[in-house]
Amino acid sequence: MKGKLLLVSVGLAAMLTGCNSENDIGIASGDGHMTSFRIELPGKQTRAQSDVYTPTRYVMEIFQGTTASGIPLQRKEQASCTFNVSLTYGNTYTCLFWADNGTPDNVANDEYEAADLKAVKIKADASPSNPAYGGMIQVEAGVSTPEAYSVTLKHAVAKVEYIQTKPLTAGNNTLKVVFPKTFRLNVADFSTTEIESTATTHTFENINKVETETTIATGYIIAPSDAADVQNLTVALNSEPTKTISNVPLQRNYKTSIKGAFSDLYEAGMTCSLTEEWDSPENEKELISLWDGTTTSQPTDYKADTPGEVMITSASELAWLAEQSNSTNRQEFADYTFTMTTDINLLGFAWPQIGVGGQGFKGVFDGKGHAIHGLNLQTTGTQSCAGLFYCVDEGGTVKNLTVRGTVNVEYNGSSGCSAGGVAGKTKKAIIENCHNACDIFGSGTSFWLGGIVGHATNTTFENCSNSGNIQVDGTASVCLGGITGTANNSSSQVIADNVNEGSIIARSSFHWVKAGGIIGDITTTGADVTLSGNENRGDIKSESSTSQDVGEVDAGGIIGYITTAMESSGKILVNNNGNTGTVVNGNDGNYAGGIIGQARGDANCEFTLTANNIQDGIPSDCVIGYNILYDGTITVDGNPIEEYFPYPKPQE
Repeated sequence: MKGKLLLVSVGLAAMLTGCNSENDIGIASGDGHMTSFRIELPGKQTRAQSDVYTPTRYVMEIFQGTTASGIPLQRKEQASCTFNVSLTYGNTYTCLFWADNGTPDNVANDEYEAADLKAVKIKADASPSNPAYGGMIQVEAGVSTPEAYSVTLKHAVAKVEYIQTKPLTAGNNTLKVVFPKTFRLNVADFSTTEIESTATTHTFENINKVETETTIATGYIIAPSDAADVQNLTVALNSEPTKTISNVPLQRNYKTSIKGAFSDLYEAGMTCSLTEEWDSPENEKELISLWDGTTTSQPTDYKADTPGEVMITSASELAWLAEQSNSTNRQEFADYTFTMTTDINLLGFAWPQIGVGGQGFKGVFDGKGHAIHGLNLQTTGTQSCAGLFYCVDEGGTVKNLTVRGTVNVEYNGSSGCSAGGVAGKTKKAIIENCHNACDIFGSGTSFWLGGIVGHATNTTFENCSNSGNIQVDGTASVCLGGITGTANNSSSQVIADNVNEGSIIARSSFHWVKAGGIIGDITTTGADVTLSGNENRGDIKSESSTSQDVGEVDAGGIIGYITTAMESSGKILVNNNGNTGTVVNGNDGNYAGGIIGQARGDANCEFTLTANNIQDGIPSDCVIGYNILYDGTITVDGNPIEEYFPYPKPQE
C-alpha cells in the first residue's frame, strides 16, 4: 500500500518598499532605501497534524552580491515575521532565511544551531520535535519589482516516525535513537556536508502505554536532498538491549517510517520505508524498498493457477518473481499482471533476472512510473541474454518503468549475446513508456545490445527512452541501438516516439558493424513496419578494424542498417524522425546517415521516408548513408532513389 503524507508548501513573501530613511549600520551608505522583508507562513494544512505549528524564531542573513559567501553584511534573529533593513540602491543582495521553533538570540532553547545559515546543524543532545524551513532570494534594491521578492520556504529536514506494533504495558517509557552520521545544511542550496566521526542521538521521553499499533515518537533530522542517505541506526527502549535497524533511508523533505516492536518483550521484525511527506514536494517519490541480495517473498495477493493482478510492494517480491521464473521453476506467468507500488533499489547485488526458464516472461509488468535502481548484471562465458528480464515472450508486456544501474557482458560464444536494460530479448512483445539509465558494455565476440532490449522479434516499442551509454569491442558481428540492438519483424510493427540520449560506440575486428540511435539493425520479412516520431540526441559511431568495404560498416541517427529478406514483400515507412546527434562512420569510404546508415531495397519492398529532420545534427546533408537496390524502391520525400550512393548524393 502506498504511504503518503502531504504538506502545503510554506510561503515566504518578501516585499521591498523604497522610502527615504536612515541607513542601518553596516548595510547601506549614500543613497539608502529602507526595505521590509515580510515572511509569511500561512496555515499549513497537512495530514500530519503534528507538523501544524507557527515558528517562533525567524533568522535572516544578507550578503552583498549574487552568492552567499563570506560573512553576512547583516544578520537578524527575531520572533516576528517582518524584517526591516536598509539596503544601498542598485546593489544586488542575496538573502537567506530560516524559521524554526527556537528562541531568538537564546541558544539554550534552540534545537537547531543556526548561527551560520550556510552550516546549520542539530544542536548537540537536542531531539527536534518540529520541522524547520529555509529559503533564499536575490534582490536588486530599489530596482527589482515586488514580484521578484517572493520566495517559498522549503522543508529543511527529514522526518522520522517510530511506530510500535505491539502493546507497551507500562508508561513513562524512553526511546533512544543513534544516527551514526551527522550533517550540516547550507540553506543557500540545501546541500549537506557530513561532519566526520560525529553521531546524532535523539532521546524521546514520557512515552505512554500502547495497546494497538501506535506512533510512539516523531523526530526530525538533517539529511541530504538529492538522494536518500542509507544508515544503520541503533535504538533502545528504556534499559533493554540495543537493536540495530539496517539500511534506513533518510532524505530531506521525506518521511522515514520505522515500524516494529521496539521492546524485546515482543519479537517482531523491524521494517522501514521512505515516503514523500508534504504537499507540493520538491521531488515526487513513493516508497523505496531495498533488497538484501537474497530474500524473496511471495506477494500476498498472488494465487497460483488463478491469473489476475498482483501487486509488487517490495524488492523481495520482485526477487520472488525472478525466482519463480528461473530455469528450475520455469513459471511464465501468462495472463498475470504484476504492478509495482514502490521504487525498488537492488543495491548492486547480483540480479538473477526474470524470465530465464520456460520460454520467458509472458505476463504484463507495469512499473506504474516507478524505478528499479541498482541493477547489476555482470555476465561471462556463453550466457546469451542479460537484462532486468532475461526474455519477454509472446504476449508479454513491460511498461511504465525506469531501470538504473550497470550491465556488463563478456561473451565468448558463437551465437551472439543480447543485452538491454529492460530485457535481453523479446518475442511478440510490447514495450512502452520504459526508460533505461543503465550504461551497457560488451566485450568478446558477437553482440546485439540496446538501451531497452538487445534482440527484439516482432516487438512494438513506443514512448521509450535511453540515457545510458552503450559500447562494445567485439571480434564478430556487432549491432547496437539506443532502443534495441536488432529487430526482426515478420508481422506488422510500430516503433514510435522513442528517444535516445546516450552515446553509442560499436567497434569490432569483424566486418559487420551496425549502430543506430534507435535501432542498430532491422530486418523485415513480409511485414509492414512504421518508424515514426523517434529522435536521437546522442553521438553514434561504428567502425571495423579490418573491413574497408562499402556497406559493411553502417551508422545512422535512427537506424544503422535496414533491409528485407530476399523476395519478401512489405512496406517500410520512416517518417517524422529527427537526429540532433553526431553520427560517424569510422571506416574510410563509408558514409554516415542522418536517419539511416544503409537501406537495402530488396524485391517487392517499398521504403518510404518522409518529413525526417537532420538539420541540427551531423551529418546535416545526408539522409541515407548508402543505398542498395535489388528491384525494390526507396523514396525520400517523394523523390525515388535510383543509384547506389548516399542520399542526397555528395557534391563532386
